[in-house]
Amino acid sequence: MKQTPATNLSKKRSSSRHAFSLGLAVVMASGLVHGCAKKPSAAWTRIDSDFRNPPNQYRVIQYSGHEGAIMPIAKMCEYGIGGVELFLGKHNYLRNEDAWKSMTTNIREAKKAGMQVWVCDENGYPSPQAGGLVVAADPEFELRVLAQLVQRGNGPQPVRVNLPQGAEKFVRATLYPLKDGQPDYDAGIDVPVQGDFIEATGLPGQWALHAFVQQINNDEGSPGRGTMEGFGTTGHYPNLLNPAAMAKFVELTHAEYARRLGPLAGQIDLFYTNEPHLGATWHRGGQRPGGAGYLPWVDGLPECFRKEHGYDLMPFLPALYEGTDDQAKLVRRHYYQTVGNMFAKNFSARIGDWCAANGVISGGHQLLEERFDTHVIEYGNFLQALGHQQAPGVDIPMPDPGNYWTYWTPKIAAAAARLNGHEMVTALIDPIVERASPTLSPKPEEMIKFFNMAYLCGVNQASSYIDWKQYPAKVYRQFNEQIGRLGVMLRGARNASQIALYYPIESFQAAYRTTPKNYGESQNNTDCPETVLRQATFEKVIDNLFANSADFNWLDGEAIMRATIKEGRMVIGPDDYTTVIMPRVELVPLAVMKKLEEFQNAGGKVLWVDSLPRLGDSPEEHEAVRAAVAEAKVITPEQVAENLGPAFPASFRLRLDAENKKILIGRWERDGRRINYIVNNSSETLSPTLHLEGKTSGSVRIYNPADGSITPLTLPGVLSLKPFSSVFLVEEG
Repeated sequence: MKQTPATNLSKKRSSSRHAFSLGLAVVMASGLVHGCAKKPSAAWTRIDSDFRNPPNQYRVIQYSGHEGAIMPIAKMCEYGIGGVELFLGKHNYLRNEDAWKSMTTNIREAKKAGMQVWVCDENGYPSPQAGGLVVAADPEFELRVLAQLVQRGNGPQPVRVNLPQGAEKFVRATLYPLKDGQPDYDAGIDVPVQGDFIEATGLPGQWALHAFVQQINNDEGSPGRGTMEGFGTTGHYPNLLNPAAMAKFVELTHAEYARRLGPLAGQIDLFYTNEPHLGATWHRGGQRPGGAGYLPWVDGLPECFRKEHGYDLMPFLPALYEGTDDQAKLVRRHYYQTVGNMFAKNFSARIGDWCAANGVISGGHQLLEERFDTHVIEYGNFLQALGHQQAPGVDIPMPDPGNYWTYWTPKIAAAAARLNGHEMVTALIDPIVERASPTLSPKPEEMIKFFNMAYLCGVNQASSYIDWKQYPAKVYRQFNEQIGRLGVMLRGARNASQIALYYPIESFQAAYRTTPKNYGESQNNTDCPETVLRQATFEKVIDNLFANSADFNWLDGEAIMRATIKEGRMVIGPDDYTTVIMPRVELVPLAVMKKLEEFQNAGGKVLWVDSLPRLGDSPEEHEAVRAAVAEAKVITPEQVAENLGPAFPASFRLRLDAENKKILIGRWERDGRRINYIVNNSSETLSPTLHLEGKTSGSVRIYNPADGSITPLTLPGVLSLKPFSSVFLVEEG
């Protein structure tokens, strides 16, 4: 899909002449450490052993085919593959006894070989259709959306609106006088619905009749239709806001595995969901015929909205589609907040709770994780939805050199895991999307570039559907071992960054206005320019941080509100922050603002980037929010790094003497030691000089994921990093 350009950390492809191992050459000024080494802890003795020969639980999970064939488990073990991601055969999905026999065999043989077993909750994508069986069980479960019809006039003339073909019913009709071209919500007059039409007489002056209809979304651009042929589904996608529909999905899918296999613990490690979403956007080229923009809808939504926000949504429905005034923005913020709560409860939490009760991990990836406008229209609140998965994940494209590369996307899944006490963060490395020449067998050295960046940004478990059989067994085994070593080091480690980047979902919710354009193109349109600018701001902030050796973690408003402030730091569980970055934030709940004030008054840093907030979470909060930032300074994304507080704990002493913006560093703490993950994200060999801050000499241990070597070395010295390679430098004591 076409996307807008963004600043890339590197635009050069690894040369094919480099050996697959992608090791690093190390030239140290003082040579090897001599004398007696410290006795390693029991934890690090195990880590060292696992690093040399990574267990299957850290290696790449390999997709099976959608036909559900018997997997060549012995050959996969020869190739060093750590686990299988299984699909139940698509023919007569969930009802084919032969397919269930194959699934049972694959699970049994994979477990016998010591492999991980992941099972997809759908034969293809997007989840959660159960191949079409959810909607087949009850047509009321099918995806519903809200569409708007508008007629404008001047003076008391008759007006009639007929129920459009394909619409089920009118939900609401209101006649509004216009004030500065926008509906005057306080003066709206409800128009009675008369079956399949509405009639009214216009008001004095300019007016607009807004009618809202509910309809099934199974047109050619709906989520179920695009993959119907490939996966043999019916094309009828369920409504993820409908509790009964989602209960039926779990009954048909997860519970069916438990019924057939018995207790799942020890058989299935993880249930994987694949791109579930609310289905309001257009999934074909161009835009929806007729130009209608759809919104997620279910009959119970208005009542949920009233309970959460204390007022009636229905008179304000036009604000969901239009208006840039404060009132319209606040209505949209509240609407998508309700949508997010309903999605999280009905889908993510339902599956997460079921999996937890049955000894299985819930995981998967969503749709367009890198796009925060998608976070709104398809999930209400993306980070909230991910928080109910025990192993949140993302889809990682492998774009061609020079193309838009959202290398930072895993940070969102990592935040969902960290803020909810989960350890595993997954990534599907995807060699198909965003490439001029998609391939299922990219060169391993090319893939390593993307794996390095994914793990730098929080991933600790990878999966892929690359065609492993196209590689020599030795090459693919080395590849799996190299990726496994990244997981060995980082799963169970705590990211030590003291820089927080605010997840500005409230501002995206307030700004977002639905569009008929293709779901992958909407960021490039003028329907909602605020979201484009806001996305650009935080991406520039991220580039600035990494280019200056500063990592970060996302924090949302909920996390900040439950934080405690201690000695100028914002403490959330085991993590503490010296700086909170607010990227082009327009709406901040007053409770969040008060916590930020407390943090700043205690000595913490709050950086307002590109703009100051104007709105709170209710009209009564606006003035207090504006007053709180009346004296605040606005900086640009390029000024962020120079205004940070301490970016990491002082106990991390390792420094690179020469600034090189193509070398990126992430810092983790684990079992009493400090892990510096160093990534050369360029096509050049780079040779930074290393030293330990505050010490004339010292030592680190170099863990090389390319070959599993662990080498004790003294500093200062020079580290030579081959193109697109990475290394762990571990500080002891």
